[in-house]
Amino acid sequence: MNYQTNIEKIKDDSALFAEVEKDAVASQHSILGPGEYWSPILRSDIKSIESRGIVDFRSPRSRIGKSYSDSPRIVAFESAPLKRSRLLGATLMRLPGFGLTYLDQISRTKKWFNECVELKSRILEDSPTAQSLITSRRVPNNSTLGGCQDASEIEGVGLVSHLYLDQIQALDQLLLRYPQITKSTAVCEIGGGFGAFTHILLANLPKIKKVIYVDVFPNLYVAHQYLLAQSIAHVQYVGLNESFDHSLDPK
Repeated sequence: MNYQTNIEKIKDDSALFAEVEKDAVASQHSILGPGEYWSPILRSDIKSIESRGIVDFRSPRSRIGKSYSDSPRIVAFESAPLKRSRLLGATLMRLPGFGLTYLDQISRTKKWFNECVELKSRILEDSPTAQSLITSRRVPNNSTLGGCQDASEIEGVGLVSHLYLDQIQALDQLLLRYPQITKSTAVCEIGGGFGAFTHILLANLPKIKKVIYVDVFPNLYVAHQYLLAQSIAHVQYVGLNESFDHSLDPK
C-alpha cells in the first residue's frame, strides 16, 4: 500500500520558518507560548523540520506532527530528528539478536497498520453515516497531501484521508449546533493542527472568505505551507508586530 501522493508540492521556506520561530521566542514567556505538555513535543518537531523538512510530514518516515496529524509511528530510529539518535539506532542494530527483533517488530507494526486501514475502509463502505457525509459534504481534493497513508479509496470521490472524514463529521456536528456559521464570512480557528479543518471549512462553506488561524510554532509554519500547497488563496502569516492585510477582508 503506497499513498505517497503529490508530496512534492509542499515546499520548505527557511525564511518564513526563521520569522515564525523568532516571533515564537519573543512570546514564549507569555500566554502566547506553549505550555509544559507542548514544549518538548515542539522542540522535537523543530529539530525534525530543520533536519528533513516538511515535504512528507504525514508519512511514517516523519516525526513531525505526531501529536496533531495522522502520521503513524512505525520506524522509530529512521525518523529520529537528531543524527546521534539515528547513529544509536544503527549501533543497536548490530547487536546480536537486536537487529532481527527490531526488524520483526517493524514488520509486525506495518502489518497491523495496513490491517487497520483496511478495516477502516470496510467500515466506511458499510456505514450509512459515512456515506451520508460523503454525499452531503464536499471532500477536498488531495486530502492525502504530505504522504498520508491512513486513507481509503472511495467510489466516486477517490483517495480520502480518514482524518479528513473525521473532520468533516466534526464540521457536520458543529453546524448542527451553530447553524449561523453558514452565514459567516470570517472565522477564527484556535489550535488548528496542520490546517485540515481550515481546508474543509473553505471547501464546504463558500461564504467564508477569511480564516484567522492561531497556533503555536512550528505547527503554524507547517499549516501555512500545507494550505499554500493546497492552493488556498491569500495565505498570509501575520507576525507579532504586524497587522492583517485588510484588503483581503470579506466585502
